[in-house]
Amino acid sequence: MKKIRTKNSNSTFRFQRVGGSLQLQLKSASDIKKVPELDEAFWAVTGIEVDALRFDRKFLNFVDSDSNGTIRTDEVKEALDFLIRNMKDLSGTVAASPVLSLDGINSDTAEGAAIIAAAELILSNLGRAGERSITVDEILNDKGGVFHTRSNGDGIIVPEADFPAELVEAVTLIQSSGRSSNDLSGQAGVSAQDIASFTAAATAKVAYLAELENDPALTPYGENSVAYYQIYDGVAGIIDSYFLNTQAYNFLSSEPERTVKRECVADLMIPDEVRKVLMNSAAARPTGNDVLDFSDTLNPVYAEKLTAFAALPPVAGVMDGTKLSFAAWKEIKAKFAPYAAWLGRAVSDDGLANISVDELKKFLGSGVAEKLTALAQNDLGYAAAVAANSALLKLALYQSFMLEFLNNFVSLSALFNPGAVSRLQMGKLVLDGRHFTLTVPVKNVAVHKRIVKTSDICVIYVNISRGVPGAVVKNTIAVAVTNGSMRRLFIGKRGVFFDVDGLEYDAEIFDMIEQPVSVSEALKAPFFRFAEFVGKQAEKLFNTRNAEAQKAIGAELNTGLNSSMVQPGKAAAKPVPAAAAQQSSPAGALPMLLMGGGIGIAALGSSIAFIARSIHNISVWSIIAAIAGIVVIFGGPMVVISLIKLFRRDLARFLESTGCAVNTPMRLSHKMGLIFTFTPLRPSGSFSGRDLIDMFSDKEGQNGKGRSTRFWWWLLAAALLLGSCCGAATIHYMIKKKQKTEVSAVEPKVPVKDKQPENKKSVPADKAGTIDNKNQIKQVAK
Repeated sequence: MKKIRTKNSNSTFRFQRVGGSLQLQLKSASDIKKVPELDEAFWAVTGIEVDALRFDRKFLNFVDSDSNGTIRTDEVKEALDFLIRNMKDLSGTVAASPVLSLDGINSDTAEGAAIIAAAELILSNLGRAGERSITVDEILNDKGGVFHTRSNGDGIIVPEADFPAELVEAVTLIQSSGRSSNDLSGQAGVSAQDIASFTAAATAKVAYLAELENDPALTPYGENSVAYYQIYDGVAGIIDSYFLNTQAYNFLSSEPERTVKRECVADLMIPDEVRKVLMNSAAARPTGNDVLDFSDTLNPVYAEKLTAFAALPPVAGVMDGTKLSFAAWKEIKAKFAPYAAWLGRAVSDDGLANISVDELKKFLGSGVAEKLTALAQNDLGYAAAVAANSALLKLALYQSFMLEFLNNFVSLSALFNPGAVSRLQMGKLVLDGRHFTLTVPVKNVAVHKRIVKTSDICVIYVNISRGVPGAVVKNTIAVAVTNGSMRRLFIGKRGVFFDVDGLEYDAEIFDMIEQPVSVSEALKAPFFRFAEFVGKQAEKLFNTRNAEAQKAIGAELNTGLNSSMVQPGKAAAKPVPAAAAQQSSPAGALPMLLMGGGIGIAALGSSIAFIARSIHNISVWSIIAAIAGIVVIFGGPMVVISLIKLFRRDLARFLESTGCAVNTPMRLSHKMGLIFTFTPLRPSGSFSGRDLIDMFSDKEGQNGKGRSTRFWWWLLAAALLLGSCCGAATIHYMIKKKQKTEVSAVEPKVPVKDKQPENKKSVPADKAGTIDNKNQIKQVAK
């Protein structure tokens, strides 16, 4: 642990090495209070995207005060200032307690006093008045917390179980008029404005309707007045127009030049034109008398209404038979005039059309309006306390999560705790018999790959999903492979993923960045590559030889079949395809097939002999040295590069690819790799028994046949190995013997020559040939 003292400060900061770099130690209340004084250059992270953290979203939204999706150092300092300013005791913060003690809140400031009042209000709503502790869940509780429907300072009344029936009925009546407001909880209720508006509308309507009951002039025909008026109102305009036309006829009859009579023309085959003409015509044909005779021909459009009007008792009483005079018409109009004027003064319906007068009178006379208004005003009195409710929730969340947040921001010590999952990690991937815990969300794979490649860390990209069809939750994560091997990981490999909440997802690899994972894999890599190279070359050589042998066999079969089909004394016919020859004469083709098989075996034997002749003069040590040279030449640089990449693995760069502004370099060492990728230990007390395959293959139980079978398999393998060695030795011996025979057969034919003079420049032709033969013998011996 290293201690440093900041400039112009008496504070002593304690640092410890975390991930290969010195980072601030955050364990106590004093450590938390020192964070705002620490220079940002010593912070592990100076900025991080909100989506990269797995904290409670409400907590992150409070810290991200400008709501831009990224938390900066100044916002962290602001959050710490709020916490330290309003808490007298940070012991709950150190313990990450979800229970907020009201006695630990600083009541000396106006903000702290308002927070305490908000907490006391919630406890009172929950029926726990007098208690001095509250939790986050209680603050968010619909029945008691900030969103409580009765006392939350919003002035909106929502009926509850313990409300009197008359209040519930009154609220329902007000809402039926279209007056409703949503409470902070989202439930529908009524505000003081809603109550006042409904009361005013109900009062006006009741007073207006009371005039109809109290003024006889408005109901000249008693209880039938309204029904009579409706029929009257339907024809009043039509009859007025008729009498106007009649009077005009009388006025202008003395001056014919001023009257014009035009015939109405309408196509009787077009109903719309006929109706239009009739609607613009009088109720009946105007005459010189100021009388409307209902027995005369009436306008068919208005005839039904006019007949119904003429049948009314008040109208029939003033008519002369079927004739209505203009004077009688004025008398009828005078009777209905007060009611018409009253209708003209009708108040706005304002949503009360479906509410009866009796219901409105009951509402106004019961006093429920005053009671509801009092409740709304009382609720508004809690507005100050409710305004501090957001601060109360913030303080409770800060106490629960602030220390852990600081250990994922100012310090990254939480990331290297094997006993817990850091808030920077999404969860745990179980794949290939291993646990992979360094998992982060990925929004854009291409952008992520471009950054994470520079970290030299092996990364696999995994699609995770869960849910029923139609409601599947999908996500993409990047997983760091920091230990073990990559050889068993491939695109399409499936596993299971557990997020921080314990939810299980299907997982499948869809992309990867291959990088060295461990030293052992780096050392083995050249041998794997060399083995793959040798295998490919051997397969290529075998395929070539096999093709040549098949071609030779085919040629021999075609030649044999063609020669057998040529008769003596005749020219050879056109070659017949081998397939046709076999179909026409299977018995004759059998010898050819055997001959072709012999040729193939001979070709294979020649290949083996060629290989044996090529290596028989090469010593074992030379072969070993050659293989070692190939491994060193081609594998040496690979091992060196892999080891360099392993040494340069940068965990900070991996975190930066997820949206973190990491301030310190963190080399991913071998020990770190064991934290993030490991094979879990078997449960304590577990043991391993016999192989299940051996148990099932031992059909006789304890008679030992399984072990006997394995013994014979080992014996057979040893016999094959010994046979191969003997065969190779025999081939080698035969080749050596054949070469000695060839040399002894050539040596007697070579004449013995005298030693040539040193100063002789030319050589006779016969001697020159002898010398060439000797050179050839030496080459054969070699």
